[in-house]
Amino acid sequence: MLKKYFISNITIMLLLNLLVKPLWIFVIDRNVQLTTGHEEYGLYGALVSISLIFNILLDLGITNYNNKTLAAENSLIHSKLPNMIVAKSILSLVYFTVVILVALLFQYGVRALFLVFLLATVQMLNSFLMFLRSNVSAHHHFKTDALLSVLDKVLMIGICSVLLFSPQLRTRFVIEWFLFAQIAAYLISILTALTIVIRRYSKFIFIISPFQKLFQSVKKVFLMLC
Repeated sequence: MLKKYFISNITIMLLLNLLVKPLWIFVIDRNVQLTTGHEEYGLYGALVSISLIFNILLDLGITNYNNKTLAAENSLIHSKLPNMIVAKSILSLVYFTVVILVALLFQYGVRALFLVFLLATVQMLNSFLMFLRSNVSAHHHFKTDALLSVLDKVLMIGICSVLLFSPQLRTRFVIEWFLFAQIAAYLISILTALTIVIRRYSKFIFIISPFQKLFQSVKKVFLMLC
């Protein structure tokens, strides 16, 4: 029975990804490249690399640690979730600082810096979504996790389809719209995942003051790194 449960869930996840991911790559991403032009998309690709290089700063193993800990003891989510979210927020600030400083060192213009900021926001939101999904998978709700794994892409496909294939909007399409669509899709996905986590697993109650929690979260992050 357990073997069938895992096989069915893995099958659902694979099917969802096989349906959504190729559509995203060949229909949306490809059309963005054709619409914006090689020079514009080339700039976007170069800036994506900068945002990805320092992506590790957004997590530092928190998501895997959270998944492993909660899978062993589900009740720990009541104390772990607020601390982890605060820790992720602190790491996000560090990540943004590093990425913007690197972009300034490369002497990018104002528009390129704005694109770097948007790309960093996309990476941050993706990291938060992965963290929230770890809470779902730790409770062995793999079907829900599978749906959350493609929700952002489905939303992006919907938003970008309107922007790319509408005659009035296609001629004015710029790479910033592509990034705004990703940010909007991630925000909706995060709100959906957070609602599921709070309703199913945790009331998200802060028992101690925010300053004490902030100090404890920073301390835990440093202990994890040591």
